[in-house]
Amino acid sequence: MRNIEVTLKAVGASWNDVVRRTIYTLHPTEYEVITEAIEAVQGNHEHPAQTIIGVTGLAVPGLLIEIEVTVRLPE
Repeated sequence: MRNIEVTLKAVGASWNDVVRRTIYTLHPTEYEVITEAIEAVQGNHEHPAQTIIGVTGLAVPGLLIEIEVTVRLPE
């Protein structure tokens, strides 16, 4: 989430500009923990449309979660 936050700032966007979030995780049943972690970084901004997908592995060994966002760039 912090990497996403840095990227948002770099393009002049904020959490309010995120319109969709896809979460890939080894532990999809732990969505409450995932949500708490997201809120700890993004604060109480409204959540965008979101999908959580359970996977058996991620691109980098040792990772438990990968997050992809779609952003509407400010004009």
